[in-house]
Amino acid sequence: MIPLRLRSFLNRATVATVAVLSFHRRTAAVCAFSTVDVNNMFHATSDDGEKLIFYHVQEAESTQDLAKTLIERGGAEDDHLWVVTTDNQTHGRGTTGRTWISRKGNVFLTIAVPMTSIPVPITLLPLQMGVLVAERLDKIYHQLKPDDEEDGSERLQPTVKWPNDVLFNDEKIAGILIESHVVENVTWLLVGIGVNLLQTPQVPTEGPDKGRPATCLQHYVSHDVLLPESLAEVFSHDLAVAFEQWLDDSDVSAEQVRSEWKRWANWAKPLQIRETGEAVFPMDIEADGRLRVKEMSGKERLLVADYLY
Repeated sequence: MIPLRLRSFLNRATVATVAVLSFHRRTAAVCAFSTVDVNNMFHATSDDGEKLIFYHVQEAESTQDLAKTLIERGGAEDDHLWVVTTDNQTHGRGTTGRTWISRKGNVFLTIAVPMTSIPVPITLLPLQMGVLVAERLDKIYHQLKPDDEEDGSERLQPTVKWPNDVLFNDEKIAGILIESHVVENVTWLLVGIGVNLLQTPQVPTEGPDKGRPATCLQHYVSHDVLLPESLAEVFSHDLAVAFEQWLDDSDVSAEQVRSEWKRWANWAKPLQIRETGEAVFPMDIEADGRLRVKEMSGKERLLVADYLY
């Protein structure tokens, strides 16, 4: 059963997307795409003329790799964003070459954007994407968990974890991977986003793919509420539109990104260095996206992450 609150949210999200974008099928202009299914593609044009090309398939090995193929087939055009989604991802990947465990009903999304379109240092991009994801998860969750609920359960809020994760109740619900790809002297950033909506992947506790315990949004809604599989596609489109609007916002600044990210972070929770297991406490975000932390000894240092793979 889909409750009225969720149906209302889905309808509003869809209407908001259509209000921002003017949809039309891509026709003769896609003749160069001889190896992709044109029927899976449609254009969307925002108020400022920025084009989003949505491409959806039922199954893909990786939305990152599919986005690379689409960019290569598209040639040197860099006046648009590619938004690639799939229902089933068979070989997803995360940071440092780890496997991203994909379960049906979750979000598998890649947004390909020309690097010249990013209005802040690219080291801040994963922080901004984390905020956009957290905002959307929070909106859906609070649609299903109103203030006047009577079951007494705690209303949670997603948090961002430096540099590229979103947590719910201290468990991983979303991750972000940014790769670069150069085609005809144009550098594209492939922003891969995975969000666990309907199913929780079983993350290994040891080995090369070990990671933080995962969760999904379905786990935190009422037992009589079954989230629809269509939520993943609505979430992806809403996120892509929000990202495009952020790119077009003339007021965007590095300080704004830092401020928003800090608002969603859990500063009281220590972080664990993956390689050593050392616990450190987050202190602040630098202007270039590095994280200032304090060691147990009281010594402060800066953490640096590799953003492009």
